[in-house]
Amino acid sequence: MTRNRAVVSALAVCWAVSLSAAAPEDQNPPSTPPAPAAGKPAASAPAAPAATKKAEPGNWWEKSSMEATPWPTRWLFHAAGTFSYMNASGNTSGSTVDLTAGADVRKSRFTSHSFVQVSRRNMIYGFTRSSVDYIERTLREQVDCDLTWYLKAIVGVEHYRNTLIFMDKRLNVYGGLGGTLYRNAKQQLTLSAGLGHADFLFDRAQMMRVNPSQIGVIDTSPSSGGAIAMQTWRWKVSPRFNFSEDASYMKYFLSSLGYRWTINLNGNFPIDKRFSFNVTYRLKDETNTIIKALGVFEQDRSFLLGVKVSI
Repeated sequence: MTRNRAVVSALAVCWAVSLSAAAPEDQNPPSTPPAPAAGKPAASAPAAPAATKKAEPGNWWEKSSMEATPWPTRWLFHAAGTFSYMNASGNTSGSTVDLTAGADVRKSRFTSHSFVQVSRRNMIYGFTRSSVDYIERTLREQVDCDLTWYLKAIVGVEHYRNTLIFMDKRLNVYGGLGGTLYRNAKQQLTLSAGLGHADFLFDRAQMMRVNPSQIGVIDTSPSSGGAIAMQTWRWKVSPRFNFSEDASYMKYFLSSLGYRWTINLNGNFPIDKRFSFNVTYRLKDETNTIIKALGVFEQDRSFLLGVKVSI
């Protein structure tokens, strides 16, 4: 219960800070110039109708397709990836590799968001000579249909794997509505909410070696529906630095599966149009009866330094 309140408080703080950083008039949607008054000569009107039309906005993947008039007939594509690597030696030796990549494709009012994140950690602790070697992977595909410039319908599917907790699969299918709560020239705050369904599959044979007395009576391939919420905040602080924050939360209807939430904080220092230096702080929390039976920590925190490439 305490963690739930912490998540809600974190989202509320992010929203409040972003709202306080801009003037009230910035919250109005884009508008077109007023039409010329009746009776005026034709020469006083705009030179051509095309001058009043809006071209596809910059950073279109962060905005609604309804802001471009007319809609572009061609396919639009954007991709970005971040590579982070850390190496340690001495009392703790090993390496951590993290790869995050995403691609956005748009046609008319439909936008596809593809995402992949893979982490590999191989560490040996000198004092105890214990080691940890695991892979964490997330694959997600989400399609948005813009209904207005600030409202969209979303549907998505996500596959997650974490060998540290013997989770072979968590397949989550979800759908709902998303909206832009606030936007100005430098900031944008969005919120999505809906319903989903998750199927789990754990490696029961490996888990029985860890805690057979408890794992033996637990269903290691459960499934449940749930309520899901996702939030993003982007802030272009200056031409030399921009900040983004995204969070997700899912509460399962099956009480034994509990809940999960994640928060990612990203700072980017642009080097040029294509490259930037990236700093990421990642916080994840997942609790259910299976994780508790394994005796592992429910919360993971990661700090990563890397290079981001955009095309």
